[in-house]
Amino acid sequence: MQPVAQFIFDKNLELLEQKGEVQRLGLGLTLGQQLSPQSVVPKIRLLAQTLRSNSLRSFRWSGPDGVEWLFGAEQKAGQLELQAYPLPPAAVAEGGAEVSQWLRYFADHAPFHFGISDPKNRGTFLQWNASSERMFGYAPEEAIGKLTARDLHADEREFQEVLAQVDHGGFQGECSFLRKDGFRFPGRLIVIPIFDDEGQIIERCGFIEDLTEQKKTEKLLEAARSARHHQDRIHQMGRLAGAVAHDINNQLSAIICAADLLKDSVPEKSEGRADLEVILGAVRSASALMRKLLVFTGRQVTVRHTICFQDWMQQTTSFFKRLLSEKVQLKLVCEAPGWIYFDHNDLEQVMVNLLVNSDKAMPSGGEIIVRCWQSEESTHISVEDPGVGMSRALQDKVFEPFYTTRDEGTGLGLSNVRELMENAGGTLRLTSAPQQGTTVHLMLPKAPAVGSRQQSGPAPAMSNKKLRGQVLLVEDQAHVRDSLTKSLRYLGLQVSSVGSLQQARYRLARMERLQVLLTDSRLPDGSGVELLPEVKAVYPEATCLLMSGYLGEEQQGENQAFDGFLAKPFTRELLWELLHNQLSADTGESEPEV
Repeated sequence: MQPVAQFIFDKNLELLEQKGEVQRLGLGLTLGQQLSPQSVVPKIRLLAQTLRSNSLRSFRWSGPDGVEWLFGAEQKAGQLELQAYPLPPAAVAEGGAEVSQWLRYFADHAPFHFGISDPKNRGTFLQWNASSERMFGYAPEEAIGKLTARDLHADEREFQEVLAQVDHGGFQGECSFLRKDGFRFPGRLIVIPIFDDEGQIIERCGFIEDLTEQKKTEKLLEAARSARHHQDRIHQMGRLAGAVAHDINNQLSAIICAADLLKDSVPEKSEGRADLEVILGAVRSASALMRKLLVFTGRQVTVRHTICFQDWMQQTTSFFKRLLSEKVQLKLVCEAPGWIYFDHNDLEQVMVNLLVNSDKAMPSGGEIIVRCWQSEESTHISVEDPGVGMSRALQDKVFEPFYTTRDEGTGLGLSNVRELMENAGGTLRLTSAPQQGTTVHLMLPKAPAVGSRQQSGPAPAMSNKKLRGQVLLVEDQAHVRDSLTKSLRYLGLQVSSVGSLQQARYRLARMERLQVLLTDSRLPDGSGVELLPEVKAVYPEATCLLMSGYLGEEQQGENQAFDGFLAKPFTRELLWELLHNQLSADTGESEPEV
């Protein structure tokens, strides 16, 4: 069968060419109206848009003289070609022709709603295919002659806007629809009016595509984009935090070393000693705040040690008590030593966050109980308070970064605690109820016991033994270098201190012996990491320690080659703990300084 008329459009649906007896189509023009490209093209373009948008290959049209037309669509080299064929009267009246059967098959099996409504009969449907039933839940006998387009729309105002546009040439856009069971869903709607020879609308032909899955996919993609944007922001925050962390922690190191040295000359119960404790507490708080930011941005370097939790808590209880309100008491109940493998700074941060949270939840005061016990493979630690508690809804939010219930809170406390626990291979569980208090249960892999704690109590205190050996200290900040030099000498060590790589190499070439290299990671003329192979080549038994206020991404992992890593700021006690197992100790006086 040869087409009566042909229309060729480009990819933007601009008409490039028309052939054949175009005037025979009529296309619903009012009688007496002159047929021209200006009047035909908009209707043909709307039809082309409908066919392409819904991936249709054909469409049926009623001419003004009662002749039925079949439009076929074909894509060729980026162009869309429409061809118009007249349907024989027998095929239209009897429905026995092959084309008519194909059209019914297409209507019934189209993967979208295909419906024809009669505006003269309240807009009830004349055509209702299988996809319509699946989409809306109405069987054909419930829809045809009974259901109207209005019944499918979830919004009255939206429906009126569609109706107004349909009567002026058609509609294409997204709408909200309503299933038989009341379920609302989004859909893409295309409505084409069919006119008689007097320009009156005799039918409305509608196509609806269910966009539920598409919208879900779009939400997932938007969530992924939002998460990526969030990660990018965190990465930028991390770069900024890392840039300032090294300098800030250097200053804190000088303060904490100087305060530790002053403590030795100030009576324990004097007012000056209390002032020094305030200084040390402020340094710890500032250091903890910096670690929170670095942990949150993924930039904090952790150095884990085997720790006896019972001993550690006994040594730090006085510090923790100063963080609590006057009406709040702290009680330690340990059924076992509680051996864990954890970073000292991270453990302090975990306990500070949990204890401060408990304190804030107890405005009337009370007792916070820290418990420790061990199972066969795990060490358990819990922090219990009888405070105001929290609802289930609040419990689901408290671990979100930046979420806080306090005006002065940062919202990083519990999110950091969970992050630190997961990094150490542990888990965290929170149990709470309104007005019934809160318990935070930490569970960590049990570490093997070390030292003499297994049989005879705590390891020796720092003041009981002096260390022996020669130290090469490499630190570019003069006031930090001076404070560290005094701390190392207090521990009984001989110290040779320099401020650069060049000076370190010069001094190393002239040293007769070396037990310890203690170097900063960032130096004016390079990285302290460069000294490791040079020292080991001359003194293979030497203990090499790396210290830093912050290790950048390019340096993380380099500290693994050293015998130990010290994250600034660190206390004199931590420095001694790291050194005393690797150096010979003497209960007498240290060797004279040379």
